[in-house]
Amino acid sequence: MVIYSNNLHEKLQGIAISRDYLKYNTPFCDIVDDPEFQLDIDLAVGYNNAINGNLAVAENFVQNLVLNSGQLDWSTLDYYTSKIVNNPIFDSIVRDIKSRFDTPELYSDGYQESLNDQLKDCLNSPCNLFLDTSDSIGRMAQAASTKSAANTFGVGDLKDTFTNMIGELDQAVFNKIPALFQDGFVEVTQLANKAWTNTQAVLAGKKNLSELSKLAQGGQSLRNTDKVYRYTPDIKSYFDFNTTGSAILSKVKENLGGCFDKYQNKYRYNPYIDNTSFPSGTHPVYVNGEAIEADGANKVQRVTDNNKNMKRQTGNFSNLPPYDNTPVSGKGYSDGKVAISQTFTLQSKKRGVTSHYSVFAGLVDYGEKRVWYEDYSALAGDKMTLKGISNLGENTYRLGASYMSSGGLTELGKAIKGQLSDTDKRSIGLNNVTGAIAVGWKHDLTDAGMENLYNTPKSGIINDGVAVSQTLFRRFTNDPSVTPLSKNYKTPLQLSNEFFAAMRVPNGKWYYYKVIDWNGQKESNVDMTVGAYQHFMRANDLGELGGASKGVPISDTGWTRIKKIAHDNLGTIEVKLCQGSIDNIKAQMGDMPEELVETNPNVSYAMHGTRNKPIQPKLANMISAASSKSGYRIVVYSGGQVAARDGGRNGVNRTGSKRHDDGWAADIRVYDGSTRLSAENSSHFDKLYQFSKILKSVGIESIGAGPGYMAGNLHIDIAISNGRSGAQATKWGVNGRSANTPRWLRSV
Repeated sequence: MVIYSNNLHEKLQGIAISRDYLKYNTPFCDIVDDPEFQLDIDLAVGYNNAINGNLAVAENFVQNLVLNSGQLDWSTLDYYTSKIVNNPIFDSIVRDIKSRFDTPELYSDGYQESLNDQLKDCLNSPCNLFLDTSDSIGRMAQAASTKSAANTFGVGDLKDTFTNMIGELDQAVFNKIPALFQDGFVEVTQLANKAWTNTQAVLAGKKNLSELSKLAQGGQSLRNTDKVYRYTPDIKSYFDFNTTGSAILSKVKENLGGCFDKYQNKYRYNPYIDNTSFPSGTHPVYVNGEAIEADGANKVQRVTDNNKNMKRQTGNFSNLPPYDNTPVSGKGYSDGKVAISQTFTLQSKKRGVTSHYSVFAGLVDYGEKRVWYEDYSALAGDKMTLKGISNLGENTYRLGASYMSSGGLTELGKAIKGQLSDTDKRSIGLNNVTGAIAVGWKHDLTDAGMENLYNTPKSGIINDGVAVSQTLFRRFTNDPSVTPLSKNYKTPLQLSNEFFAAMRVPNGKWYYYKVIDWNGQKESNVDMTVGAYQHFMRANDLGELGGASKGVPISDTGWTRIKKIAHDNLGTIEVKLCQGSIDNIKAQMGDMPEELVETNPNVSYAMHGTRNKPIQPKLANMISAASSKSGYRIVVYSGGQVAARDGGRNGVNRTGSKRHDDGWAADIRVYDGSTRLSAENSSHFDKLYQFSKILKSVGIESIGAGPGYMAGNLHIDIAISNGRSGAQATKWGVNGRSANTPRWLRSV
């Protein structure tokens, strides 16, 4: 059982007046129609209506909660159960539920039939939420807690076999202690054990230790009838505990049924672990399909629809400040899906040049064994950059850090050589280059690495790209009032990975760099990360980054550390600022190949109904590659749909999850010869497991499958990285819930 928590139920408390109210008057409108959240929404609306005195709704709410208890997490279940038992309006309903579990033969209505059917499900059986469950049930099954000085013999050859870690402390109690005190308790217990085992060896007689070890290893009692040993423990009882522990736990599960998970949660949950929360500043939420800013209390900071702003982009720039004399050529373009500026001509940054490019942030180059860094810290924003933090937030979308840890080059060397302990890593933190190397974060200096926005802690990839100055951004928007920190810069542009700088040498090939930070310069500037700069130089055969000769050796590593004092002069660079999906931008720029989708006779398309639009070429190529690797025939029967922002209406020309919007998801049938592989057929699980591994290997991000879901077929998508889904689940089963993910898919 995976222990996890959420607070969606708390956030919905008091505001889930109705589904329409949530959809049109709260920041949660994006999840109202998401299948992953349907049960959560129904429960929240039901509860808020129930406490207003509607007994019929109250009964339906409690029955729905109990019936789905096998699928819900226990943070949600405990929250609502506590509310129910402390509100008199639910008293009669609670008594009814208890009776339905105790004497089901007395009921013959539809709900009882559903409850009886659900109770037959051994994996997701409902629980009687209103019966008390102790975390001390099955105490004798706690292997760690049954070890004590009275039944262990940690001497001689048995030193590591009979290690008493927690000294008979109830494991359920131990699990509720903060890690600091857990470690301290274990340390003290081990010290006491060491002293006691030394005493045991003397009392038992050192000449007897070899014989006693043989008896113990054979699971026998040390109280042998043929020979009497002095001062020996009752190790037979420990073996008996161990032998019967699994049987005891099985009996507990048998008796508790669907409430076994409740017992497990009480037993294993530690309130001191993983207590993360949003910072007091702003963070992105999703409203009507678009990412916008909200404060720590989730109060939305509403901004103008960015699609409307696009109409004034790429204009004549006549209303811009007089100091801006950036050379501009060509025409801009805007069609409601993409916006592409005119071409800006930039030079290397030097005195007197007001339209220029420069370099910032750090780079860990594993190929060349070099660490590039800087120390410019004139402003608060500069200091954040040195920590690897951009305007997109501190914890998620990281840049290459420049700060070293307090341990200096010595500690950096240990990180490079992989010699830092987990304790050292936690102490060092992640706001420095040493910590980033220690946890294995790396740069992706490919074309795709420049274009994709990476959740660094999840992907292990540090973001490279560009920062765009205030003035150049104003040129793009044709609006002198906007600033890089305004909401139409960060959200939805940056956070949805839809803001790029297309750059090239004159008449060369365009390369695309995501905008991952801002700068407040009053000059037209594109500031490239060191990694993006290196990528641009290599892509255009402009050599390698200069300054390597000034590197400082990092002892015993073969690496050098190089301070970025200046940057290489690459001559003239042409830049276009672009808004929209990268594939749509490339198509408009003429950078997409004529034949986008790989031809594969084993892949066919039979899309009907609402989701009948083409899928993205990138996704189509992944499906083709998966078919080639597996040898399976694939039929795409459900593809793209019209997004809400483009006029999509649920039940008319779109349905359900946003993952299918614009073709970033597909529902597929998989055939091994003439046999359709089904997630409802246990004999197919191994093949589906292997095929899902192939899907992941070709770039598929999310997979949905399982009994009761899409008739055994598979949902696949690359929606998350392309900003088409507010939900972040990557695996799920029936009802679109991650908790229902089949075992074979969980392990992919």
